[in-house]
Amino acid sequence: RGKLVDLAWATAGLIGLSDTPEADFIQVQTLPRREYKEALLASAAYPLICATHSVEGQPYRDGGLGGMSNKQGHTPFAPLVHDAGCHAVIVIHNADGSPWDRHDFPDVAVLEIRPGSPIRRRGGLFDTFDFNAENIDALIEQGSQDAERCLASAAHALILRKEDHAAQARLDRAIQQLANQQLIDPDIRQRK
Repeated sequence: RGKLVDLAWATAGLIGLSDTPEADFIQVQTLPRREYKEALLASAAYPLICATHSVEGQPYRDGGLGGMSNKQGHTPFAPLVHDAGCHAVIVIHNADGSPWDRHDFPDVAVLEIRPGSPIRRRGGLFDTFDFNAENIDALIEQGSQDAERCLASAAHALILRKEDHAAQARLDRAIQQLANQQLIDPDIRQRK
């Protein structure tokens, strides 16, 4: 709606005077293929800093200002759950802190990847806009480490679940073999 209007809304939202308008979300796959690039560029265009991108004739940018009091734009999770029907979502936080709370969505399996160390290297607000090769390489490496750290516990749980299913299958086969040999009552499977 324009940088000055967005700045006024953001300020009012940050100090708690009022909420910012809800963000509008576009499901990229519903657009004509020729609009994909502009939609992705709009998604990466930080409010108040980057220019908007036109998608099907309408100006868009990152929705981070939308619904500040309920975190609707900061972490655009609700459209995935409510509109796209997702039941498992990976949320990657690209900020040192996030007001978003996974507990607002109790029926969704959420895996969060959070930074393990500050992303702001020199303490500046615009450190993430430092596009020199050294900074980019450091951020990529940190992203890899953060993903590995956060995914390791989920992977371990999945391995344990797989092992549990395999053990249950072996037990079922052993019970069936014993039942076939009439060494146990065949109805024992239903009593276990």
